[in-house]
Amino acid sequence: MDSSDDVLKILRSKDPEARCAAAIVLGRLRPVHPRTVGALRRALARSQGSDRSYFLDALAATGDPKVIGDILPYL
Repeated sequence: MDSSDDVLKILRSKDPEARCAAAIVLGRLRPVHPRTVGALRRALARSQGSDRSYFLDALAATGDPKVIGDILPYL
């Protein structure tokens, strides 16, 4: 288990502020692990209102071209 595993757990928290903070951290970690992208995608799908922007930013920051389809509907 590494530090990204701990942050991925926080991403599933019931606390919206904790989830947003986790998204910020995950968007900055390098290298980006595929499970991080998957977790951010799931978080985006569950997001509501103002917290959605944190997950969109984090997905965009991964640089993974596969996330474009996840981001486009929100533009």
